[in-house]
Amino acid sequence: MKLKHSLDPPGSPISPAPFSELVFEFPGDGYWELDSIHFPRPVSRYGTADFARAYGLLFEALEMAYVHGFAYRPGDTPGRSRAARTRPARC
Repeated sequence: MKLKHSLDPPGSPISPAPFSELVFEFPGDGYWELDSIHFPRPVSRYGTADFARAYGLLFEALEMAYVHGFAYRPGDTPGRSRAARTRPARC
């Protein structure tokens, strides 16, 4: 509901608030799931690579995608798990 501004003439109609339709695009191919446990509300795009580097963590980054501020992560699929096991370790 739009509040009338004090400069509106008395009896003028109240116009509805502008409406824009949200479009949800898939973050990528395959299965993605909303991570509502760790991110129950929309978050900024501040990257995990930055804090992993700042705190000396043993991983470079988390694979996440953001749709309207909500964090999604790729689902665990058999092919994805197999690819992770066959990658050579970094030295």
